[in-house]
Amino acid sequence: MAAPIVYRWDDGNAPVLAGALGYTLVQLLKACLVDGYGSKAAAGWTMPYDDGTVNPRIGVFRNNPVTGTGRYLQVNSTALATSIVQGYEDMTDHITGVNKFSNTTLYSMESTAANTTARPWVLIADDRFFILTVWPNVTAGSFNPAANCVSSTTNSIKALFFGDGIPIRGDDTNFCMLGAETSTYYYWSRNLYFGNHTSTTNVHNGVSRNSLGTYGPFQPQIANTGPCAGTDHGGVSQGFTLATYGYMFARPYVNEGAAYTMRGYLPGLWFPCNTPTVFPYLSEVTYGGRTFLIFGGMQGSAQYVQSWAVEITTGWRE
Repeated sequence: MAAPIVYRWDDGNAPVLAGALGYTLVQLLKACLVDGYGSKAAAGWTMPYDDGTVNPRIGVFRNNPVTGTGRYLQVNSTALATSIVQGYEDMTDHITGVNKFSNTTLYSMESTAANTTARPWVLIADDRFFILTVWPNVTAGSFNPAANCVSSTTNSIKALFFGDGIPIRGDDTNFCMLGAETSTYYYWSRNLYFGNHTSTTNVHNGVSRNSLGTYGPFQPQIANTGPCAGTDHGGVSQGFTLATYGYMFARPYVNEGAAYTMRGYLPGLWFPCNTPTVFPYLSEVTYGGRTFLIFGGMQGSAQYVQSWAVEITTGWRE
């Protein structure tokens, strides 16, 4: 398996993400997934539809239909600082879709202000799946990714992911998932609010069909495992000290939108079981032959630190 491509706000010729026309989520996804920029190749997606303007506010992105499901992500950045996102099994233009992923309106927040203030972001992708992390209340030029995470509303962190997971059933050909937000509340990323084996649904996530191919849509929960089982916000409930235990990572799984079910995994998504404040906002850690980027930011009303890890080596889809 090939390693994913890591795109960052501080790359040469990287697109700017801000709450203004020309700097929206549509432009960012187009630059990373479809076009590439600087020394970074495109991830291998297409953009079959947009609204026809010079700086589209509405764009549709499709993952690879040969290696993957070929599902569609509609991004509506009309509000500039916040986008409305929806997944579809098929689309005929930038508005019209068939079999949506969620009956709930889902949002992606790029900035806390509708202006040209650039925000730091990291997007990790292959031709079938991406996960985008944004610090929407942080100014890109003053962001120090090497600083350790602290709990503060100025350090809020958000994630958007879409694309094909890794199913445990060999005949599951519909495991394409969307994770976003149900509001423009910016403090933490509730699509990565990890549950456990008794968890049922998470309204912030959506899939069109279950593993048997039945159309829903459904709202699967991401559940934690191992020593981190039961840890909810990414490092809040438990935290094993680095000095005592060394690095500890667990791999969360995706359920079927019901308790005591398991559908599979999302590419690259892991969970650091260590106390999250030991990690910088964006650090690279090698553990068990895998290399991870650790993402951290504020969770809740400045109470805790939320964190997750994304593998950036060839085991990303294993």
